[in-house]
Amino acid sequence: MRDFLGAHVSNVNEYGGQVDTDGVFATSSVRGSFKVRYASNIERLVVSVTSNCFDEMGMQLTLEQATLLRELLSAGIADMVAATKSVPPVLELPAGGAL
Repeated sequence: MRDFLGAHVSNVNEYGGQVDTDGVFATSSVRGSFKVRYASNIERLVVSVTSNCFDEMGMQLTLEQATLLRELLSAGIADMVAATKSVPPVLELPAGGAL
């Protein structure tokens, strides 16, 4: 599903804005390295992003939430692949270079 800006989201309201119905609703901008592990003591998938400044952003996801995140990432990746495969049209000029 897409919101009014075209981003992939799990649910939208009547105006096309994202709705939190799955217990995961966060916005953040983080540049860094991903670390993913299963924490059996809390039965959650722990996703951490550590930046160069040693800041860390993390999520503790249930199986359903982790599966949804994977689906949203896959949809975004498919959009990126499709966008990079589109080739701009080539303008062909007649012999002599005159239009």
